Amino acid sequence: NALERLTKVCGQLSVLRVGREERIDPMLQGYAIEPVLMKACQHWQAHSQLSEHNDHPHLTEEWRKLVADFQARLAQHDVPLDVAELVLEEQQLVGATCVGLASSYLSVDRLTFDVAIVDEAGRATVPELLIPLLRAKKVILIGDHHQLPPAVSPLLREEKAQQELPFLDEAFLQVSFFERLFHALPEGCRATLTEQYRMTPEIGDLVAELFYTDQGQQRAIVTG
Repeated sequence: NALERLTKVCGQLSVLRVGREERIDPMLQGYAIEPVLMKACQHWQAHSQLSEHNDHPHLTEEWRKLVADFQARLAQHDVPLDVAELVLEEQQLVGATCVGLASSYLSVDRLTFDVAIVDEAGRATVPELLIPLLRAKKVILIGDHHQLPPAVSPLLREEKAQQELPFLDEAFLQVSFFERLFHALPEGCRATLTEQYRMTPEIGDLVAELFYTDQGQQRAIVTG
């Protein structure tokens, strides 16, 4: 898991893992939304204790009341959305599925990013990829359109659906959004990896011949 490795390498980063807590890897459950909000609340409580001896005791008392109210509402799963948004926006590294980022739970759908990295982008549909694309200043798509295509509902492949929505075949079924972007972007915005470490040279050559031949030209795949 890339997020788990990053938390070990970059221990000082504030991390958020979006998703239902019971479905999150046990090693990352401490970075789920509720634990992150609880950590923020504990930080505020510690800050209020450090502020005991200041020139504005009435403000400190008001701050304590606000923190206590937030803690009580957090226990009741009734967190103010504006406060939740402020806390979640402060996290430096966010891990989520594309669809998970569309969740309205505690303002997840309002999060924006400096950089979004989408793995397995070749298997993502147009709506899925648009979620991070529209909310990040820069997007890095990692995928392979020579492998499995996006998973599309069988209903969209039926003749009736294609008659009523004629754009489906061209936009969703013939060529993936990732492949369209790969061929449409300028050379400086895309790259191809040609070195693999997973197969013996014989199997690698067979895969290159069967799946990575483009207009009669076989792409070189080097075994590292």
